[in-house]
Amino acid sequence: MKILNLILLFGCSTLLYASCQTPKTSDKPIVQVLWSQADSSHNNYRIPALLVTPQHTLLAFAEGREGGDSGDIDILLRRSTDQGRSWEEQIVVWDDGPNTCGNPARLLTKPADVFTCS
Repeated sequence: MKILNLILLFGCSTLLYASCQTPKTSDKPIVQVLWSQADSSHNNYRIPALLVTPQHTLLAFAEGREGGDSGDIDILLRRSTDQGRSWEEQIVVWDDGPNTCGNPARLLTKPADVFTCS
């Protein structure tokens, strides 16, 4: 019985030690810049939002602004199907001319329809 307890204790200690180790390089988060001022489509990007679908598709939304907090503000979308390693080109989801389309709020319904509310 003592040997079984020692084996169990050693196994639990090994699992605890392994779980506290620094993650492997492949386990580190992927950092991607999706919008920047170097992008010539809009002057500023604000209010980012992210949605993960049941199919593990990432949908990243942001406001594309021409000026300040009001005026010509569009809602933009970029999509990733490989867990954020690469992203499709941005599309304008909502453009109301010189009016404000802001604060993208996402809503996912079954069977996975995506709505963007502003």
